[in-house]
Amino acid sequence: MEIENIFYLLGLLLLIPVVIFILLALKWKKNIITKLGEHRLVQQLIADYSPKKFLVKAVLPLAALALLVFALTNLRKPSNSEKIKLSGTDLMIALDVSNSMMAKDIQPNRLEKSKLLISKLIDQLNGNRMGLVVFAGNAYLQMPLTSDASSAKLFLSTISPDLVPLQGTNISDALLLCNRSLNNQEQKYKSILLISDGEDHDDEALKTAKDLRKNGVIINTIGVGSPSGAPIQDRATGEMKRDDQGNVILSKINEKELQDIASQTNGSYQLLNEADAAAKNIIDQLEGMDKKPITDTTLTNYTSYYWIFILAAMILLVIDLFISEKKRAQKKFIDFSLASNKEKNNNTSESTTSKLAKVATMLLLVFGSSVAFAQKENETVRKGNDAYKQQKFDEAAKQYEAALQQNKDNTTANFNLGNTQFKSGNYDVASKKYEALSSSKDKDLRAKSFYNQGVSLAKQKKFEEAVNAFKQSLRSNPNDDDTRENLQKAMNELRQQQQQDKKDDKDKKDKKDDKKKEDQKDKDKSNEEKKKQEKEQQQKEKQEQQEQKPKITKEDANQKLEALQQEEKKLQQKLNQRQKSNVKQPEKDW
Repeated sequence: MEIENIFYLLGLLLLIPVVIFILLALKWKKNIITKLGEHRLVQQLIADYSPKKFLVKAVLPLAALALLVFALTNLRKPSNSEKIKLSGTDLMIALDVSNSMMAKDIQPNRLEKSKLLISKLIDQLNGNRMGLVVFAGNAYLQMPLTSDASSAKLFLSTISPDLVPLQGTNISDALLLCNRSLNNQEQKYKSILLISDGEDHDDEALKTAKDLRKNGVIINTIGVGSPSGAPIQDRATGEMKRDDQGNVILSKINEKELQDIASQTNGSYQLLNEADAAAKNIIDQLEGMDKKPITDTTLTNYTSYYWIFILAAMILLVIDLFISEKKRAQKKFIDFSLASNKEKNNNTSESTTSKLAKVATMLLLVFGSSVAFAQKENETVRKGNDAYKQQKFDEAAKQYEAALQQNKDNTTANFNLGNTQFKSGNYDVASKKYEALSSSKDKDLRAKSFYNQGVSLAKQKKFEEAVNAFKQSLRSNPNDDDTRENLQKAMNELRQQQQQDKKDDKDKKDKKDDKKKEDQKDKDKSNEEKKKQEKEQQQKEKQEQQEQKPKITKEDANQKLEALQQEEKKLQQKLNQRQKSNVKQPEKDW
């Protein structure tokens, strides 16, 4: 058993003013009796009036209103059809959402054509389960395995290149994430469909495909694009992307890459021309694979019991109509004129009770649908809520923490404590409190917790984590437009943050380069000055040496010149004699 709309239990608070109104009516009746006159005569006048029946008539409408509040909460339990048993295979689709997929060599563009193919596959699930991974520079799980076609199309409709902040094409990362999303304990029933233009910037794709083959995975590939290629428009500037030389970049399909990946796992490759034909080929291949029994719990049917409370409320109101405030008739003499006066008083009381029920019912209808806070499960939580309404957030936090010490599983106290920390500006603590409720079985509570966690993380400028929190909220409540809008805002902020980080890194690098150049310039200048000083020092020393060199007279110079000539003649004579002594005559002269 579970309560679908637990917040409506706050409608029981509407009974408080009704009870106060009844107490005031009792006091008013007592005052009227006192003012009528002599006590004995008044008692004779109201002899057939029953205070107990009046109380019963007051309690019955209150009980009926309480039952209507419980009806609004919709007590329910999962029916026998909760788990749907199917027979099929698991298919994970890896969809390329890089900028090259926005090329328009096929209309309207490569990405939209791919989404049309996936939509055709969703329409023909036939017991198979499908999951979806989107990838560019990184890969992200967009949708876990499910056989729910409506949910799958909802996730498909939100796909765009903005989902992945890091651009590029990393096929290996996408294949690994698809494999982790499948049941790795089985060696069959698993298939991956890779949809891409094949412009892979990572050389690990083929190696990854070989590894997945050992795990029993079959990879089929769909090529999107044309061999002639098409330019890629920069969505930020509206201009075509160009290379470093200024030439327009043409994105061409890499069929060989996709064919090689498919062949590694005995899969098939096909070029996406017609979505219907391609979808039929994939479905036919899935039908030819071994099938396994699948238990799908994504479509849960419930048996509601609200009608029991409504029926009980109607019975109580009908009983109230047949109860009179008079006592049973007694054989007693009563003056006619007095009896008429007494009857008027009784009619007034009954009219008051009837009006009370109508007013309370109207209050329930007006205010019942606007209740939006968690149930006050105990007195400590109620004190915390009172302090919260008075914006005494520190006191409220103390009360909620005290409630959690009494019962750590008190989801109301945990949720309200997160709200209190958020109001106090403690966004980090608040996000952790909301995260503690992420495993709650209550989908509505889980969706709101992830939503509030996403807002808290966004306040801390942790936009990547906020995006993940909003996605988790949408998985619990896919129809929440506010969550979808905040998800888009968080993604935009994340993209801007990443762009700013890149700009800051570039500025930091430029400043570092400028400083390095300046330092080198100063160093060069210092070296030049040092060389200049050394040169001046050398010139000075040379000049000093020249000044210190002794002067030689002409006679001394002539004497030294003659001595050198004599030495040269002696040396020449010795050389000639040595050459003559070394000449050998031939042994034979014939």
